[in-house]
Amino acid sequence: MERLKAYVAQVHTPEAQVFGAQYEFEYYRRFVICVKARIQRTLEQPGPIGAAMPVTPYTLSRSQDKLAQVLPAYCSVEEFLDDLEVLRASLAAQGGIRIARTLIDPLILQVRTFGLHLHTLDIRQHARVLQTALQEAISDTMASSLPSGLSAETSSVLETFRVVAQAKEGCSPEAIRQFVISGAATVDDVLSVIRLARLGGVKVEGSDRDPGLMPVPLFESIEDLRNAPTVAANSGAA
Repeated sequence: MERLKAYVAQVHTPEAQVFGAQYEFEYYRRFVICVKARIQRTLEQPGPIGAAMPVTPYTLSRSQDKLAQVLPAYCSVEEFLDDLEVLRASLAAQGGIRIARTLIDPLILQVRTFGLHLHTLDIRQHARVLQTALQEAISDTMASSLPSGLSAETSSVLETFRVVAQAKEGCSPEAIRQFVISGAATVDDVLSVIRLARLGGVKVEGSDRDPGLMPVPLFESIEDLRNAPTVAANSGAA
């Protein structure tokens, strides 16, 4: 397998020393060990909030430990899926389709479903708080930086967007997709999220690897619900 050769080449150590003599002709086992090493490296990466992932690390032998030190972490779910697809295609080509369907296909389905993050997270704040924070943050429209002496509430709002931006720079930018606006009533409530997000470094429009951050207005009164179609239409045109 070309992918296995590429992984081994990064270690600059004879294969027998990396995998052990008992795996001399077990190429699939060797490839899976490389995948496990990359997963181990991924688990060791610091999270966007500094919290360790609650997952038990894989146990690699001392000789295989070098793989986890050299091979890169998975920086996106697509990279992980690519390795799994390579493994499945090779098994199918070598007459191992039953193994592929029994062991690899369910794993591919899980990875496509949950990615590297398991759950998505919605951020939520009241429209009134967002409007106040925006007015305070851009009180001096000519300034090149945020004004000093921001209130604790405004500082907290801006810090939330900075944390979102930091999380989106990690391996799973799709983990945060939506910002829920409680008490939304106007187009300005939606635009305030977009403007604050940009102040915090969040790319609202997204990209190929990042779905961005979608403002989700929550209309909570009868009058606001009646006006919701107009607000939604005008928000898209703004």
